[in-house]
Amino acid sequence: MSELTGINLGEDNSSGELRVEITDIEHPYTRSMSQDAVYGTDVDVQSIIRYYDHQIYLKDPRDPSLSRDLPGFSISPRFYSDDPEAIVLGKLAGVDKPGLVVKKQPAGWTSVYSSAPILPASLLRNILRESGGHIYTTGNDVVTANKTSLCIYSPSGGMRMVKLPKSSKVIDLIDNKVIADGATEFPVTFARNSTILLSLEAPSEEVLSDVFVSRYSDKETELTTDPESSFWSETEPITIDRSIVGGIVPELKSEARSRWTDENLYFLFSGPFDTQVLKPDPDTINETYRLWEWDDFELYIGSDFENINLYKEFEVSPQGEFLDLDIDSKVPRAGHNDERLWDSGFTVKARVDHVNKIWYAEIKIPIASMDKREPRAGNEFRVNVYRLQGPQDDRDFLAWRPTGVWNPHHPEVFGILRLIE
Repeated sequence: MSELTGINLGEDNSSGELRVEITDIEHPYTRSMSQDAVYGTDVDVQSIIRYYDHQIYLKDPRDPSLSRDLPGFSISPRFYSDDPEAIVLGKLAGVDKPGLVVKKQPAGWTSVYSSAPILPASLLRNILRESGGHIYTTGNDVVTANKTSLCIYSPSGGMRMVKLPKSSKVIDLIDNKVIADGATEFPVTFARNSTILLSLEAPSEEVLSDVFVSRYSDKETELTTDPESSFWSETEPITIDRSIVGGIVPELKSEARSRWTDENLYFLFSGPFDTQVLKPDPDTINETYRLWEWDDFELYIGSDFENINLYKEFEVSPQGEFLDLDIDSKVPRAGHNDERLWDSGFTVKARVDHVNKIWYAEIKIPIASMDKREPRAGNEFRVNVYRLQGPQDDRDFLAWRPTGVWNPHHPEVFGILRLIE
């Protein structure tokens, strides 16, 4: 083993469990582990029973029927690191010798030796990450991947954000469904003990629309949420039917329309629904912070083409709740700071058609609140439109211009809103 690993090893002839206690949590390999982290043959035995080979870890090999459990895992001799050039990250319990070490080899590669099996997933992830490998998920799942396919088995279930090494079109091979296109990350909700099998392909070459037209009106209007009204009937809608990570979501195909006057920008949103996730105690008088935790439409719009990270965010819910934010996308956790203290003076109206299962929202934004230019035909804004729908653990996040990641604050992909006569 010393020749294989490039690490000098010693042996202890006493019998006992193979258990490593972490002693250094500052090293990149162990940085995410707790101070009292341990692993080995006597740690979390129930998980060993469930996930590992009973015949190796829990059955007495002297019993041909393998029906008799061992009284306790015991092995002799036990091996440890006896190399002064190796960095010690943990000790072999019961022997009190280095049990987890790492050593940079003269040829340029790095060797890791562990005296105990069953290394924690977090330790393996850190080793892989530091070696330049790609981490697809941090959910302690079983991952098998190559350049064209990805398989994930999740014992515990729950929502995972799957990250890809490059932008890809992702197809669920079991359901034959595109779940992301041109994306580097996407969410998946697993049932317990479930598996997904995905194909990874080159992104589609389809060119998405990048111009949203806003038509002029010489008169202001009351908010009606009626697309058939004289104010809205002659406008051209844009379609919002893609996940923010690129896959088409036809059952939630939504629309947005716009008009402008000498003082205001108007937007009308509409989209179908099956069920709705609404805030239990709606407030339609004061703005609702974190409105994005419930169903809503969101408009991101900016007039600064030199500093595209600066723009405004407007949200409206099916209950008529609202929120406006002054965004700088370069700030950590954009939208979660004091951005809500800005007030545009915009107004909203919402309507839910329970018979046809469509909800509508209309907003009116004072142009002067976000643009110093005099309103005129030809003016352009950077813009994107989003829709959030469904519960947090199984959420649909639609975008007119998909960002490719589960984060809307990527102004580099925004389209253009153009004011026309």
